[in-house]
Amino acid sequence: MRITQLKIQYVLIYAIVGSYLPYMPVYLHSLDLSDAETGWVLGAYGIALLIMPTLITHLADKHWSNRSLMTIGYVCSVIALVFMSSQNPSFIALLFLSILFSLAYTPIFSLLDGLTFAHLGQLGQSGQAPPPYHRVRFWGSIGFMLPAFVLYLGMNFYGWHTRAAIITSAVFAGIAGISAMTLPTVQRNNQRPGVKIPSAKAWRAIARKPVSTVIGSLIFAFIAIAMFYAFYTRLLEEQGVDKKWLGLIVNIGVVCELPLVFASGWFVRRFTLRGVMLIGGVALILRMGLLGLAPTPFVLIATQVLHAPIVLWLYLVPPMYLNLKADDSFRNSMQGLYTMLAFGAARVVGAVLGGYLAVQTLQLTFTIGAVLAVIAFLWILVSFRDPTAERQLQAQTQTTIEQPHPDE
Repeated sequence: MRITQLKIQYVLIYAIVGSYLPYMPVYLHSLDLSDAETGWVLGAYGIALLIMPTLITHLADKHWSNRSLMTIGYVCSVIALVFMSSQNPSFIALLFLSILFSLAYTPIFSLLDGLTFAHLGQLGQSGQAPPPYHRVRFWGSIGFMLPAFVLYLGMNFYGWHTRAAIITSAVFAGIAGISAMTLPTVQRNNQRPGVKIPSAKAWRAIARKPVSTVIGSLIFAFIAIAMFYAFYTRLLEEQGVDKKWLGLIVNIGVVCELPLVFASGWFVRRFTLRGVMLIGGVALILRMGLLGLAPTPFVLIATQVLHAPIVLWLYLVPPMYLNLKADDSFRNSMQGLYTMLAFGAARVVGAVLGGYLAVQTLQLTFTIGAVLAVIAFLWILVSFRDPTAERQLQAQTQTTIEQPHPDE
């Protein structure tokens, strides 16, 4: 049942973000926040990513269990979300609550990925045939979709305010906290005296090429995607799309994502690791460019079909790639540093910069995002080569290890 519990946790953790992400920009706008203030509130999410994943995953590598830290994070997330959904909070209050929520919630992704990789590795060492990571992570995409249907019904038939999305997110966080207590524990290797802390090892691994090339390009890509997430639904709203459709429109991209995530093992084997990155780069350039140059309702909705290769490039491949570059003494810290650099710093810059650009026009935000996506694409095209990792990933995604595990 352990694999099933991990899948449930991916459903719940992504249901939290699937609840608030499509509606938060519009919710903030309904509170009369400017686009610049919206950028700061959403960018505050990234401030926590600069601090917490490294600290929390270091604790997970050396002291506390992943599931204990995850449970604490979920409880604090519920508290922050409940206060965030209160009547007419001020900009300063929202900024503070966004930071508090981020401090609690953002490390959970790295903790869950680290726990999943460790558990799958232990199953393999015991002679069992674990499913590949992407088959477990696939359930996160299912979880992201769930809230959209609930919120559509509530807004369409009962006139719910966008505040309901924040409350829904808090409910999923509460359920996730309870579920986290059932997750598997993994054995931790004891460190010998004189061995440096795991984060230092992770820093050295990330600073070496070709890993540094991947991380560097992803920073530019994540700045662009942060602009997208912060202001896409605002652009829909500006073009006259009713709020009840926002979640369902966002989930068009997730529906397109599902088959690609499920078959990502084949996709990596067929197109190679570098090829997946480049295809995702082209998709991000097209998406941001079209939103910047021709933001009609049709284009806004149609560009959602480009979501799938972007997800593969930004969210699925990097944890798998970095896992190849880590050992058990700093596996969690490696994921935490990646989260800090790509999700954290980039999220702050993207949301805040996007907010100030949006004060001019929302189209300018997406146009600059397209330029950043071009930089990320060219960096991979010119600089990235890692034949060893290509072979390892292709071996890991062979159909022989994609057979369902008995615990599934």
